[in-house]
Amino acid sequence: MRITFIVVAAFASLVATQLHASTAAFQGTVTLVKRVPPNQKDAIIQFTCSIDYFDYISWGKFNSESKTGELITRRTKKIGTAAMIDGRLVNVSTFSKAIKPGQWGYFYEDTWLDLRTTPNFEWGEVVAHDPRKKIFTLKVHRTHKQIHLATNPPQNVDLSYDAHTRFCDENRTSTADRALASGNWVQIHPARKQIINAWSPSSAFDPNELLPADQGKRGYANDLTAPAVLLAVETKTPRAVIDLSCNVRVTQNENDKSIKRDINCRKTSFILDGKLCPAAVAVREGRHAVLGHYRSETSPHKIFVRSHDNSFRGVIKSVDERGILIDLDGEDLMVEIAADAVIRLDGALSPATALQNGNEITVFPRRGKTIVNFGQ
Repeated sequence: MRITFIVVAAFASLVATQLHASTAAFQGTVTLVKRVPPNQKDAIIQFTCSIDYFDYISWGKFNSESKTGELITRRTKKIGTAAMIDGRLVNVSTFSKAIKPGQWGYFYEDTWLDLRTTPNFEWGEVVAHDPRKKIFTLKVHRTHKQIHLATNPPQNVDLSYDAHTRFCDENRTSTADRALASGNWVQIHPARKQIINAWSPSSAFDPNELLPADQGKRGYANDLTAPAVLLAVETKTPRAVIDLSCNVRVTQNENDKSIKRDINCRKTSFILDGKLCPAAVAVREGRHAVLGHYRSETSPHKIFVRSHDNSFRGVIKSVDERGILIDLDGEDLMVEIAADAVIRLDGALSPATALQNGNEITVFPRRGKTIVNFGQ
């Protein structure tokens, strides 16, 4: 029994070391969530994902032969995890309560965790379009990292649409011919119910959960991680998807003042709505973003971008039989609540208590199949 104990303890130590060492960056679908073992006192929960896209994974069994569909486990740390839900920074406790099997997102080690509550979508480049047959071919990328590329090459997928499919150029109405022009990056969204996400003050992001930049170390986000609004990007490789050098211009709020910043990024990537893409596609003036800083670095290693989707984002003023009255930057909007609406509070299902006056709110309207063009 003593020998068995030593072996188990050594194995547990090896697993813990793997969780903290090397790189594990990917986009995937959550399959399991549970509390961490008692010996991992620095963390809250661990979650397992099926990998859909390899950013770069270099620990444990994962190597150049690793394929999409394999399972990988990450954690939420009490200190050092920058947690996001639908691109919104939240505290790590809120994230840990919200994450559920079936959801998806982009996850970088235990450092930046970007969970999505909206349905997953296909994402890639248009290769061909036959408007007569209402068919188009999409190049779907499973990685852009050289070490993973031979095992997970891009796939050309034939997709169809019909007369009821909606086409958009980001948040503007478009046509099939314009949206499906060769070379465009497009999102193909399935039909969805109305989704209402409310946010209480207790979900607020806490920068004290991140290490100060001057104390940064491997595997930990630092407290320069913060929201920003994109203005422009300059790079010699605008079509590159990972590890690109660029200069990003943003505005950020500091002490209730809007400050413009030029950030020189030596090695960064852009994640648009939870999926990686070139800088030329990700950066448009006015898009909201989270700058992902880690270790002791003063420029972001990952930039998480939210597109101008068709959601309404504001503050709840009142709720009655007519619906929800929302303050949208000083303008009132009344939104009816669908009978089958999906309602969440702080990322978790909670229709009874979510709609309280003063809570921030995001409403994703009900819609059918939608194809969104982001250009080339």
